[in-house]
Amino acid sequence: MINLQIQNLLARILEMKSRYDKLKPFPRAMEESFYAASRIELTYHSNAIEGNTLTLAETALVINEQANISGKKLREIYEARNHDRALSYVEELAKNKKEIDETDILKIHEIVLRDIDDEYSGRYRDVPVRISGSTVVLPNPLKVPSLMEEFSKSLRVPDSNMLIFSALKKYEFLAIHPFVDGNGRTSRLLWNYFLLKNGYPLAYIDITDRPRYMNALGKMNTWDTEEYIMLMLEAVERSLDRFMDSL
Repeated sequence: MINLQIQNLLARILEMKSRYDKLKPFPRAMEESFYAASRIELTYHSNAIEGNTLTLAETALVINEQANISGKKLREIYEARNHDRALSYVEELAKNKKEIDETDILKIHEIVLRDIDDEYSGRYRDVPVRISGSTVVLPNPLKVPSLMEEFSKSLRVPDSNMLIFSALKKYEFLAIHPFVDGNGRTSRLLWNYFLLKNGYPLAYIDITDRPRYMNALGKMNTWDTEEYIMLMLEAVERSLDRFMDSL
């Protein structure tokens, strides 16, 4: 799983993270400005991957100004606001160093789908689902509660490399696909919980990388992990690199 290319990328990230930590504390105004922009970017890209058509600028208006955008579906506006609120919840968990559990995952999902699908927000699916464009057979809904119980327990198991651990846990969550909708957004928020808890800035899969992201997830179904791990690590490196450039 960890080939030479991945090892080199990990080494670069850890070296950059060391320099990043040594520069702390950051100037307050700069940190707040950069972090606010990162929140909007994460929300925009994570929603766009799922088909939301709000632009980056429109996402900022919806979140910062509580604006309604003419010509956009109400659902898309709710998706932006809900993702930002769910991110605030994740940030609080990470700030308090809380070990995330099953209740937290359900809460994150409840916020993500609030006022969009109140029947299934914060509730495991009780129906079979399929991933569009994939032939993968997802777990029977009757198995979801026990699978999620075991998954949640596994989040508390120490791992030698948090970056790879969190990326793999994100995929494991998607493989269970515990919810009718909102699985992708919830998985990326879960991934960012681990990053924030370990002192990394927010990271996201760029919408331009969506084809590669979907292809990498498809390969994971046959245990071909290299492309997926590279993509996730590159997102972390990009986030660190942008923050360091701003300094």
